[in-house]
This record gives sequence, structure tokens and C-alpha cells, in this order.
Amino acid sequence: MTTKERPREKLVELVRKLLALSKSPNEHEAAAALAKVQELLIKYNLDLAEIGEDHNGPEPVEPNIVEGGPAKEGPWRGVMAGAVARAYFCRLLIYAGSHQLLFIGQKTDTEVARALFLWLVEQIRARCSLAVKLRTNGYEREPVFRRSFLMAAAWEVNGRMHRLRQGIQEANDPNTRALVVRKDVLVDQYIKDHYPKLGKRRALNGSSSSEGYRAGRAAGAQVDISGPGRKLGSGSLRLPGGSS
Repeated sequence: MTTKERPREKLVELVRKLLALSKSPNEHEAAAALAKVQELLIKYNLDLAEIGEDHNGPEPVEPNIVEGGPAKEGPWRGVMAGAVARAYFCRLLIYAGSHQLLFIGQKTDTEVARALFLWLVEQIRARCSLAVKLRTNGYEREPVFRRSFLMAAAWEVNGRMHRLRQGIQEANDPNTRALVVRKDVLVDQYIKDHYPKLGKRRALNGSSSSEGYRAGRAAGAQVDISGPGRKLGSGSLRLPGGSS
């Protein structure tokens, strides 16, 4: 065994341990472990085919369903889910007339995207509830303020996630760029094979409360996009690039 092979073997062993932790009944702990797995796979150009006997070739592409939430809130969750999906090598599909959101991608990627999306929804909902109580314009109805807040926050997160994905695409490491291209090709082919008649859906801002819009933009700029990290062992596991 060469000196170069030993670090890679240790890395593979670490990923195996993290995959075991990803089966934890604690959802936050499992999400943090999966996030670290994805970070290591991208950083070191690993494929799950190298990790264990359960994987023959690239990890398969599959859908991961998330409930889209009440229609009265507007399409803010779809806007944010689409941004998260693109940042984490997935695509987002929304069934017409349904509240279901589908993350399409390799299993590890969709589970990380799903965990981050739900974490963002939790944060933005909490900030919105607080902002509703603190609003100063008593003439604006609460539902109008709330919809404006949620859409503005979603678009702000959209921009932050776009910069995260752009940073990964422009990475100096050619192995990282090649891995991103390979993931995109696999997902695009899956969608072409399984959803050949997709249409496009445009999410309009529709903000009608200036105070709600300003508060939402501020909230979207402040929410944690690094995911529900928890300390596992000696280190805190965070989604890659979460400091942006």
C-alpha cells in the first residue's frame, strides 16, 4: 500500500461511519451526518461506489417528496426549494394542482437538500411570526404582510443559494468541477426519462406590503443556510459553504 492510498482509505472509512450515523432516529443528527458525507464526496471526488458493498456504480437518482404547505401562503416554499435543489445538485419538480414538492437527485443529495429546506422553512416561519407582531403599519392586513414577508425572504435565500452553487461550479479543483457535471448529467437524464412532458412554472413575487417585503429581505439575509448542524464526535458538521 502506498503512502497516498492510506489517507484515502481513512477517508472512505470516515464516510462509512457517517453513513451509519445518517440512519440515526434523530433527524437533525442524521441530516448533519449526510451533509458531511456530501461535503467529503465533493471535496475529495469520491463516489459512493467506493464506500461499500451496497453500491454498484453511481448512487441512483430518485425523487424525495416534501409537502409544499398551505396554498394561502403563496408559492414562497417552491421558490426556496428550487434554490436549495440547484445548490445541492438536484432539480425541483412541482405537480400542477398539488402541494407536493419533489427533489430529484442522487439519494444523498436529495436528503441533504430536503433537510436544509425544512430547516430554512422553520427559521423563516419563526421570523415571520415575530415580524407580524412587531409591524408598525396597522393599515396593512396581516395576511398581506405575511405573504410579502415570506416571498421576499424566499427570494433573498434564492440569491444566497445561487451564489453558493456558483462558487462550487467555479472551484479551482478540476475534480470538483467534473463531479458537478457528472451529477447534473445523471439528474437531467433521469428527468428526461421519467418526466418527458414537463412544463415550466413561473413564481411571481406578488408583494403588496412594503413593510413586509423589507422585513422579509432582512430575514432572508440573516437565516442560517448551513443546515441543522449538530456536534458529532469532536467536530461540528455543517453544510459546505454555509457561511455565505
